[in-house]
Amino acid sequence: MRSVLERARSRRGGGRIGLIITLIIVAAIVYALTKYVPVRIQRAEFLDYIEEKARAMVALQGTEEQLVDDILEYAKREGIPLQEEAVTIDRSESRVVVKVHYVVVQTLIGGKEWRHDIQLEKEIPRV
Repeated sequence: MRSVLERARSRRGGGRIGLIITLIIVAAIVYALTKYVPVRIQRAEFLDYIEEKARAMVALQGTEEQLVDDILEYAKREGIPLQEEAVTIDRSESRVVVKVHYVVVQTLIGGKEWRHDIQLEKEIPRV
């Protein structure tokens, strides 16, 4: 039969293992968030920029080519991997729709890749 002291020591060891597992889980969550959140913030800022430029194009009777150039310039400046053929602008009498598609690939610990397939669409009504 084990003494009270031996049982107390084994329980403390179990507590340490639980703490270590909890810390590993928390570290994994924090690491994943440091990879995911910046991409989501960049996506939101890019969508805001697209909306701003599209509204300016509608208001000032700008050209589609100038809008595409502005979007590509912003993407290059911000490190967004965007190709010209991935930007489409559909213009009608009642609205302008801007669509953008790009993929952000991040390398995780161990060499595994995490792909963020991002498709943005912004519709601007003409007034």
